[in-house]
Amino acid sequence: MTVVAFVNDRSQRDLTKRFDSTDMDWTAIEKQLLMWTTLYHLGKELRLKISLNYTKDSSLPLKHDKRGKTSIIKRILADRDVLIDAKDTSGQTLV
Repeated sequence: MTVVAFVNDRSQRDLTKRFDSTDMDWTAIEKQLLMWTTLYHLGKELRLKISLNYTKDSSLPLKHDKRGKTSIIKRILADRDVLIDAKDTSGQTLV
């Protein structure tokens, strides 16, 4: 997460704070805004920009096929292959 405090006064620099999680320490930001109160009373604009930086969590399970690991068609084809192999090894004719 990134928080940037701005004031539209060229004599003042922006304050940028970065946080690794959503737990933020607002102390420095609050202190800066309090320092800018006189500028605010003089008509300057104070702004806060808060950016949430999304990263994909690789520990979440991957999305699986709705049919599970094997579909019915795959099982039928596998059963057919077993029957064909059995026919080939025994010499029998399948009906």
